[in-house]
Amino acid sequence: MRRISASVSPEGRLEVLSQLEVKTLLDTSARGLYRLFRNCALAVLNSGSRTDDAREIFDNYRDFGINLMQRNQGIKLRLENAPASAFVDGRMIQGIREHLFAVLRDIIYTHNEILGDPEIDLEKSEQPVQPAQPAEFGMYLPGQWYRLRLDRGRIPWDDPVSRLDVSLLANELIEPLLGIVDQRRDERIDFVGGIRGLGALQQRVDRGDWAVAFSLFPTAMQDLMSVADAGEVMPPKSTWFEPKLGDGLVSHLLD
Repeated sequence: MRRISASVSPEGRLEVLSQLEVKTLLDTSARGLYRLFRNCALAVLNSGSRTDDAREIFDNYRDFGINLMQRNQGIKLRLENAPASAFVDGRMIQGIREHLFAVLRDIIYTHNEILGDPEIDLEKSEQPVQPAQPAEFGMYLPGQWYRLRLDRGRIPWDDPVSRLDVSLLANELIEPLLGIVDQRRDERIDFVGGIRGLGALQQRVDRGDWAVAFSLFPTAMQDLMSVADAGEVMPPKSTWFEPKLGDGLVSHLLD
């Protein structure tokens, strides 16, 4: 597979990052963001690839490297052994370049917002994360799963809708961090039925269709009854129960 090494600047101006943010992005230890930064960048650069197997992509580009350089005008990325399919005549395809720097912004912003919040516990996981209790979530970015726990003191227990996990995720992460307010109509969000498994989430992120995926603890029947008793409406897709109940039409012939 052909590879290209190149320096890439953002379209327009990208705010200068702090020395701490740069250091965190390039930190290769377990606490750093380099692995996530590298894997996300590689997934973006492979968005036109025929394969959606993350392991295959990472294995094929073991020698891929990315470095971040500060300049007076902003920042610049130095790519080593990047997939040639992301370039035309030696120049990176504009859409890929825009996506690459958008991912960089999102990683820094999300890292600062989540890790800077004492009420959110985030830890890396070597295995896909199936939440074991309410207020616990799995989060998948290219090549890496995380387990995220929300401080239970932050949950509005007296509100049957707002205390649902799907509402907590929307109110605490999706809306403030990703800017997605209307989950019913916004084209930047989609839903995957739980019966398809965590692999379906991982696959859609690894092949570049989506930037991040979340797994949630299932809605309990008591939660559904509490919302109904309060005369409220369940949030989007929170009533996506599987397997589906059987239904049909029964007729009886009368003389």
